[in-house]
Amino acid sequence: MKKMLCFLFALLFLVPVMANAQCFQKVYLGAGYTFALKEDNTLWATGSNNWSQLGIGTTSGVGVRTFTQINTDTNWQIISAGYNHTAAIKTDGSLWVWGSNQMGQLGLGSNVTSIAVPTRVGNATNWQTVAAGSYFTIAVKTDGTLWTWGINSDGELGLGRYNGDERRPVQVGQDNDWQTVWAGNGRAIARKANGIVYTWGNNSVGQLGNGTTADSNMPIAINGTDWDDFSIGGAHTLALKTDGTLWAWGYNFDGQLGNGTTVATTVPVQIGSDVWISVSAGQNASAGLKAAGTIWTWGSYENGQLGTNTHEDALLPVQIGNETNWQFIVVSPSHNMFAMNDTAFYAWGFNSGTFGNNDYGSGDLPTAVGCAIMANKNAAKNNFIIYPNPVDNVLYLKDNIGITKGTVLITDVSGKTVLKQSGDFTNINVEKLVPGIYFISIRAKDTMHIKKFIKK
Repeated sequence: MKKMLCFLFALLFLVPVMANAQCFQKVYLGAGYTFALKEDNTLWATGSNNWSQLGIGTTSGVGVRTFTQINTDTNWQIISAGYNHTAAIKTDGSLWVWGSNQMGQLGLGSNVTSIAVPTRVGNATNWQTVAAGSYFTIAVKTDGTLWTWGINSDGELGLGRYNGDERRPVQVGQDNDWQTVWAGNGRAIARKANGIVYTWGNNSVGQLGNGTTADSNMPIAINGTDWDDFSIGGAHTLALKTDGTLWAWGYNFDGQLGNGTTVATTVPVQIGSDVWISVSAGQNASAGLKAAGTIWTWGSYENGQLGTNTHEDALLPVQIGNETNWQFIVVSPSHNMFAMNDTAFYAWGFNSGTFGNNDYGSGDLPTAVGCAIMANKNAAKNNFIIYPNPVDNVLYLKDNIGITKGTVLITDVSGKTVLKQSGDFTNINVEKLVPGIYFISIRAKDTMHIKKFIKK
């Protein structure tokens, strides 16, 4: 096996990575367990395994504390880790599940308690995206249809009724313009191609964001068509709009909304005015990555999950360190977080083997637990600079990859090309673009270089 030497620099408070750490391109967090995807699209798991949720073939309930490969397949693509079960889509469009199945959340039609290895759901090859929640699963096919299965006590299946668990995928309505989905603790979110977002399920503290505290057993639209991304926490929700602003709603006892209070809200409230790239909600804490490349956490400090070495809840976002090279952050439902900068993965909070560093020691500060090969591979992304970002009318480009002329493509978040410019691209007029998030790409020497920017 080819060995990779990963140079891991340390922040003032970061612990050096262990010498034998594996390198991954992304991690996915469940409740006490972690999945990691390598560059060759192999899938690895570590952490708790009480419901066989690691998918490594063991049913004893004994977890592991180092990343262990899940079979030998090399075509894993989309992974969603729930509370105790997992759903994944391979590059061929097939859907696979494993872990807990008490409520039929695996969608296999059986009442077996758990499945210890990835098992295919039906024979369809047109699954587009999937999200595993708490004892239920939701997915969209490439034909735009929406499907759900598992527990339905809070109406989380969106079928217009409560109770009546489903052990196989059931279509929600007849619409065929669904685009993507999110799932969490007793509730779900889905967006249609026209940008309208719908929520349903448990709403006891306003976590659906529709202005009420009444549960809903069918999709109900929330205001706005400019929503970009969501993350569902224990009883709160975080969302980004296309202009990069951060919004939150739902339960707020620990300050997990980040608005400086502990008061719940039933409607989306804006959190500050900064531009954010991504956000992630946990059981009672939250985290986000700003456009400046800095990471921030807020909410409950339980088990050190804020990563700030404090023992106080944070009612407003608090920055971790001073670095500006962070690229990714994710929060688990069990009080820990992972983040990736341009060289390594770091973890902090409660460690039930979820760090994959052959230890069970929890930590209040980020600890290097592995190297990030995709970050290293894509270091060329930093070989050209765009500014200002966010931009009003003209985007300027400073070229460090040796190209004075070429072709620039700008795409929106759906992948649609909205602007193409050839020749001199040192300045690009984006005045006619509608406000939102875009990607600018330049091809050089058979390599695509990509950067993300915000149009005001």
